Amino acid sequence: MLKLIAFFAAFLLTACTTPKDFRPYWQDYDECAVIHKKFENMVNCAKQKRLDSCENGVCSGTRGNAFMAYSDSLVSSVKTGKLN
Repeated sequence: MLKLIAFFAAFLLTACTTPKDFRPYWQDYDECAVIHKKFENMVNCAKQKRLDSCENGVCSGTRGNAFMAYSDSLVSSVKTGKLN
């Protein structure tokens, strides 16, 4: 019974602390991948969508920053011929 109470308490705390307008950091990339077939265009689309969201106060934090930097790095590596 105590485990059940602890589970529901943790669930309620999590539900109360997660913003209603929270977006996973990969969601913009998934949406842009449907629109753009070229990787570079998809990354640019997602980056712009994420930056627009951050300006409106809905940012996905450090994981989103790291994923955006990684995506930019991949685009740069493709452009310079390090990856194909």
